[in-house]
Amino acid sequence: MAKDLQYRGLVNMGEFIPRALTQGLFYSDIMRTLEKIDSDASWCAEWRKTAEEHERQGREALQKGRNLTAGQALFRAALCYHFAQFLYFEDIPTKLGTIAQSAQCYRDGMKFFLPPAQSVEIPFEGISLAGFFRLPSGATKSPCMISINGTDGAKLEFFALEANFLNRGIATLCFDGPGQGETWAKMKLRTDYEKATAAAVDFLSRHPAIDSGRIGVAGVSFGGHLSVRSACHDPRIKACIAVAGFYETSYYDWNDSLRRIRFQYLCGTQDLSEAKKAAAGFDLSGRLRNLKAPLLVIHGRRDRTTPCSQGERIYAEAPGPKWMEIYEDGDHCCHNIPFKTHPLMADWASEMLRG
Repeated sequence: MAKDLQYRGLVNMGEFIPRALTQGLFYSDIMRTLEKIDSDASWCAEWRKTAEEHERQGREALQKGRNLTAGQALFRAALCYHFAQFLYFEDIPTKLGTIAQSAQCYRDGMKFFLPPAQSVEIPFEGISLAGFFRLPSGATKSPCMISINGTDGAKLEFFALEANFLNRGIATLCFDGPGQGETWAKMKLRTDYEKATAAAVDFLSRHPAIDSGRIGVAGVSFGGHLSVRSACHDPRIKACIAVAGFYETSYYDWNDSLRRIRFQYLCGTQDLSEAKKAAAGFDLSGRLRNLKAPLLVIHGRRDRTTPCSQGERIYAEAPGPKWMEIYEDGDHCCHNIPFKTHPLMADWASEMLRG
């Protein structure tokens, strides 16, 4: 793997800090950790140190029976471990170990979340996809939104968005699909990702607390593409949200070391031509005519990762019913304006899934 992964460049683009804030980290933690990073190689180590501080606080709170404090601290630790590894490819065993630590912190704290989360395993082609499932308080038969990660995301990053769904009586399910998070070690990225989403819908359809006729899907970045792709293939999906999603990948700049190395990792290959071939397979051409679910497309005009034209193309070809919201001030995934996008997504999902 290349030595220069340009972490500072990523920060200087202005996208990392809003993302970390939106997901639940404190500004002070973000800035003091970034200040200690003097090279790309130190990114993982410094974020791990910050994670360990929050983990210690969480485990000490558990010993004292301060469960709410424990849940909050362990969630912050999980996020810090996640960000420690999300663009770290120098040492794969360290990366996978950090992924495991992130997931364990989340699992150790999740029963103290309000409402609590449950760890689930979704059967899929001889393996299981790790997921986190949450039910709204007091619900008996709920609609549910499935959330799908981007290329460097993980299921725990939907925690802030989930609160908006849960507060409106909508259950949530997030999972690591092929090539993502905890699933990477068992199955690499594949172009028929929609089959993994279908397995998640199967899981929900069997759950006694979920109304199988009111299941939707939402994805961000690469997950925005995957959410649309999944809805095109599965008529059981009754609402679809794509945030910063793409139509196809011809805009990928393979000279960008982060783009190249990250996608090779997802595919489990050192061969760039193989990664390019896999990327070309993520194309909505000829698929959107099969979309039956209502569609909401959200994009930021200032998105420097996924061109806004990609979201506009999805919207243009979708048969409808469809809605599009382009925020002139929005960055990638509109992480800088979650107060606009999160309520919109939750309100729209509530209206679609409740009829």
